Amino acid sequence: MTKDQLRASCDKYRVALDQFARHRLRLAVEPKRIDPCDASIDDRRRTAHVLWMCDEIPRIADENLEKAMRWLGFLQGALWAARIY
Repeated sequence: MTKDQLRASCDKYRVALDQFARHRLRLAVEPKRIDPCDASIDDRRRTAHVLWMCDEIPRIADENLEKAMRWLGFLQGALWAARIY
C-alpha cells in the first residue's frame, strides 16, 4: 500500500465514522486522543479516539510506513468490532 492509498483509506474510514456518530450516536464527534489508562471509555470517546487516529496515520506514514500500517490494522479492527465497516 502506498502513502496515497493509506491516506485515501483513512479518509474513507473517517466518513464512515462521521456517519456512525451522527446516525447511531446522534452526536457530532471531534477527533481527540484518549488516555489509554482511562477505564471509562464510552462509544462517543472511543469514536473520537478512532477519528483522531484517522488524522494521525497519514502523518505517521511520512516517517514510518510500517508503524502507520499497524495503526491502520488497529483502526480497521476497531471499525469491524463496532460493526461500522
